[in-house]
This record gives sequence, C-alpha cells and structure tokens, in this order.
Amino acid sequence: MKRYTVTLSPFSCLYETTDGETFLEKDKPNYDVVKSVSADWKQDDFIKALRRTQSGQTRYLEFLQEIGAAGAHHYTVDFVGYKCVYESADGQNGYSEDIPSHF
Repeated sequence: MKRYTVTLSPFSCLYETTDGETFLEKDKPNYDVVKSVSADWKQDDFIKALRRTQSGQTRYLEFLQEIGAAGAHHYTVDFVGYKCVYESADGQNGYSEDIPSHF
C-alpha cells in the first residue's frame, strides 16, 4: 500500500498500491456519518479532535464527525512519505503530521 485518501462526505476511500493500482471503496453506509463539512477551517478544533482520537478518547466515526465540523474535507495517509495530510475542500487550509516510521 502506497497511500489512501478518505473523503468525509460522502464517505469514500481511494487506495493506491505501490504498483500504481487503485481501488475505490464507497457505499459504506455505516461510515457515511458526516452529513456536511464546515466551509470554515477551525485549526484549534481540528487539532483537539485529532489529539482526542490519537489518545483513544474517541472512535473513528466520532473522529470523522469532529474533523468534518472543523473543516476537514479529506485526508491522505502516505506510507511512503510517512505523512498524514488533512485538507479543506478548497485545499487552501490543512494540517500535516509525520507518521512514526515504526508504524
């Protein structure tokens, strides 16, 4: 696996292998919990939601709702570059952090 990108609303996940093949996963009604993404990027709210899920205080679906309310439209986990990048719908705002290499 090279990377995957999760779009919050409507939920979908695009996987890309190191060979360049892609697979789009959608139609997962249980994951389609974010009805709308805030048009405003709220950095403080986003970071609070991220830290809450990283510390085990929230589950994945609640995490999606919280980052959507903070303005995150999608995120990409890059296993080659060891980065996770969250972005607003317009791509003008976002947040990036490194993934520990032992992951």
